[in-house]
Amino acid sequence: MKRIILFLSLIMCVLFSIHLINKTRSLTNHQTNKKNTSTLKQEAKIKIGSKEINVEIADSLYEKEKGLSGKDFILDNEGMIFVFPQKTYPFFWMKGMKFPLDIIWISNNKIVQIDENIPSPNKIQKESDLPLYRPSEAVDYVLEVNAGFSKKYSIKKGDTVEIKF
Repeated sequence: MKRIILFLSLIMCVLFSIHLINKTRSLTNHQTNKKNTSTLKQEAKIKIGSKEINVEIADSLYEKEKGLSGKDFILDNEGMIFVFPQKTYPFFWMKGMKFPLDIIWISNNKIVQIDENIPSPNKIQKESDLPLYRPSEAVDYVLEVNAGFSKKYSIKKGDTVEIKF
């Protein structure tokens, strides 16, 4: 009788282990097949006119330096918001970017400048040759979105920006 119970217990352990392995494989396959889903952590929402987008917040020095570099793409309704505790004239560049951007400069929740269709650098371009982008006036936020976003949604200088953290 003890042998039967031991044998059945062993079979149950094996079956349970197989179940866990298959479940783990299924989750891993699901995650690697998510090619058309977001690569950003949704942390806030921004509304400009009638267009609302999900944004990842870059407020630490590391997050600001990294930005969207290294990402293959973002979705049309996504972006990254750079938060500055005091108004400043930050410099931006396209180091490590794999896709072109629109950079939207924001001061007091108003768009003060838009740099459109900034190309990603080519592979042979040296870092020292990358152009720098800077606002014409001090800003407290900078929004990066896919190139063409501003034109597609008729976003322009003077538009009000609502940020919901």
